[in-house]
Amino acid sequence: MTYLYCIVRNKLDRRKYAIKRIPLNPKSKYFNKKITREVKLLSRLNHENVVRYYNSWIETSEDPAHSDSSTSCSTTTGTGTTGKTQTTSDSSSLMKNSLNFTDDIEKFAPQARDVSVEWSMSYNTTGIQKIHNDSSDSEDEAEVFGTSFFGKMDTSDDVLFEHDSSDKSEDEEAGINKSNKNIEPEQVAKLQYLYIQMEFCERSTLRNCIDAGLYLDINRLWRFFREIVEGLVHIHEQGMIHRDLKPVNIFLDSNDHVKIGDFGLATTSVLASQPNIDATMFSLSALESREGVSKSMSRSDGAGDLTGKVGTALYVSPEMMTKMSYSQKVDMYSLGVIFFEMCYRPLTTGMERVQILANLRSMDIVFPEDFDQLEMKNQTGILKMLMNHDPSQRPTSAELLKSEYMPPPQLEEAEQNEILRSTISDPHSKAYKRLINELFSQTITSADDHLYDSDFHKGGITIKTALTNELVYENLIRIFQKHGAIPVLSPFFMPKSSVYDKSEYYPCFMDHSGLLVGLPFDLRAPFARYIARNNITNLKRYCIGKVFRTKKLHKLHPRELTECAFDIVTSSQG
Repeated sequence: MTYLYCIVRNKLDRRKYAIKRIPLNPKSKYFNKKITREVKLLSRLNHENVVRYYNSWIETSEDPAHSDSSTSCSTTTGTGTTGKTQTTSDSSSLMKNSLNFTDDIEKFAPQARDVSVEWSMSYNTTGIQKIHNDSSDSEDEAEVFGTSFFGKMDTSDDVLFEHDSSDKSEDEEAGINKSNKNIEPEQVAKLQYLYIQMEFCERSTLRNCIDAGLYLDINRLWRFFREIVEGLVHIHEQGMIHRDLKPVNIFLDSNDHVKIGDFGLATTSVLASQPNIDATMFSLSALESREGVSKSMSRSDGAGDLTGKVGTALYVSPEMMTKMSYSQKVDMYSLGVIFFEMCYRPLTTGMERVQILANLRSMDIVFPEDFDQLEMKNQTGILKMLMNHDPSQRPTSAELLKSEYMPPPQLEEAEQNEILRSTISDPHSKAYKRLINELFSQTITSADDHLYDSDFHKGGITIKTALTNELVYENLIRIFQKHGAIPVLSPFFMPKSSVYDKSEYYPCFMDHSGLLVGLPFDLRAPFARYIARNNITNLKRYCIGKVFRTKKLHKLHPRELTECAFDIVTSSQG
């Protein structure tokens, strides 16, 4: 699968984001649904060692799915660089950039509607359509696929087909080439792209660190490895498999912490094109020996060339190479190859890298002669576990984190965690009060203030809607009162309840004393608490009020829903 990877800046918050563009397959609805389903899974990930997912959307271009321009994007290395894109030869078109957008189109762009975010990226509004979620799709899908900042989009999630129904005058018809006269209008599939907006890590990748001699800095090496494993634990806890774990997909942020990114979204194209890894490795080695190629293959990761395919295949588990069924253990095998590269000297040529890693990938797990297994006892123990060809013998990410071979967290981090735990455990201490004061003294940026409730009243309020709601309220109240119920309101807030521990959408806040307070998640639990505390034994009550759900994206107003409750309290049995 070829995709485009670029960096954009949000004009509102001035932050950089990574945008990944993936072409969808118009001939495979199953493939497209599989990708969109996996993007929904990505939205569940929220961990300090995983690249943050922010938004995603689908756009339709004017290019037919079979045209050359539909495959003009080059495969990227995951470092933010892109290849050249193919442009049309129309003399009236403006100069276009690598995204096939005109560089000065902003001055012609109309004002975006219902969009609360502005971007510094030039774009072309032609052929772009907007996805609305007013169908029977679930609310979960509606929150994952957000509004595109590229203008208007269509209301369909499926592949679009359009008839050439434009009316032409007789003069226009006369000017058409005779060879085209007998061509009947036909349905043409338009090329669709899935865009994913992610956190941008501008420092470097693990590949750069390995090539720079990471093996010499033991403390940094173990810290990186622990962070990778902790990130995998979170990914695997969500029921996900990365499937494309390799050094160029592990990023480092500005604080030198690991961020796992670039998940293998529904693609096994490299495996399909590489049925025999050993033969391909041999071909690459022979090619380099003839031409004297000395550039490290690790610095090339394009899926379109031989070295890129082998570079990816070097990290793939044996069960994936043989196209057997596989589990999350495939990520652990890839982690083993990565960990070896972290612990070993940089491999300067592609031929050397292929030979050494091919031996490591063998059934016997053959280490290089200069790899001191006695000196690096812990590293060797971990590698033998992870590189086992039997998936059942490999540890899970959680088991690896608890392994005896894993050194404890570095003293500085352990001390900080202990101090934090000690502070939180004593709410009456000065340190606790100081911590709470610092939390509440944070300043709110103008961007956060603007975005917090920007979509709260999206679509506006109409008289018809207001009158309809009022009519529904009046009829419900009349029905409840006929059954002898009276309106009873329970307290709006209550301390965080264990009843909702399994719900990820339960909205909780902290007051100035540090107490966790919950917003109403439903109307029944607060009422049950109210009648129990007031010893109420007989009551018919009704209530129409607001309940709340947290949103997946942080720093946004919780979703408000209206709920209706009718409760009968009695002390009699039956």
